[in-house]
Amino acid sequence: MKPALALLALLLPSCRVSTLDPERQPAHQPEIEYTIELFTRPSLEARFALSAPAADGGEVTTFAIDESWGGVEDAAEAILDFRAAGPAGEALEIERPSSHEWRVRSRPGQRLTAAWRVAPNDHQADGDPRVHYRTILNEHLLHMIGNLGLLVPEHLAGSERHRIAVRWRGFAEAGWTVASSFGIDPRGFETVASLDDVRHAVYLAGDLRVHRVDVRGRPVAIAIARSAGPSATRTSPRRSARSSRPSARSSRTTTSPSISSA
Repeated sequence: MKPALALLALLLPSCRVSTLDPERQPAHQPEIEYTIELFTRPSLEARFALSAPAADGGEVTTFAIDESWGGVEDAAEAILDFRAAGPAGEALEIERPSSHEWRVRSRPGQRLTAAWRVAPNDHQADGDPRVHYRTILNEHLLHMIGNLGLLVPEHLAGSERHRIAVRWRGFAEAGWTVASSFGIDPRGFETVASLDDVRHAVYLAGDLRVHRVDVRGRPVAIAIARSAGPSATRTSPRRSARSSRPSARSSRTTTSPSISSA
């Protein structure tokens, strides 16, 4: 039996996206900046960092992920060791009013850095297809839907556009290929978009094969990842990218992973 393949069709969004050139500094630094970093030693884990301004209207900034999405009710269980720091690196007081929210106390408007990590799991081999919406991390694959893996400062969430950067770290050094709904640059991307756009996207890294084609004049990339094990072939029917989109209500063109057997 051949190993299952995870397919991610990437129709690059219409919002403006630029690659990250280390030789050129952007005219404006990103208002919101995510870093996704892979660590393989002493043990496998993915670490996330988010830099953003605190809320202006008070001393509390709330960071959150979706409480429920795509049939996943407890995605916050994957968010481990949340912490927050001020502009000088000082640790900030944190409260957790619910499973999917973290409140950070700071001075209004100051620059905050939130950090958390994701540990390895066996979700990829689970027979329930809903599990494949969860954040997956194993020795071959990181698979994340932003709604369930990227915390957001609630005062910046919604349809308002911001300058946002997402940076990959440690993946190329480990020999992992990366891809997202915003492109396949191994360093990441920078865009002017809403946080809803950036969250309503797929982020994939690992043992990938990436195919690039033009569809009606627009670039499309297909990222194919090998399964963590043969058990996934028993339960993953072939689905089209359309049938597995994150939300039929979304107005922008995004795609989500399509798990298939081959």
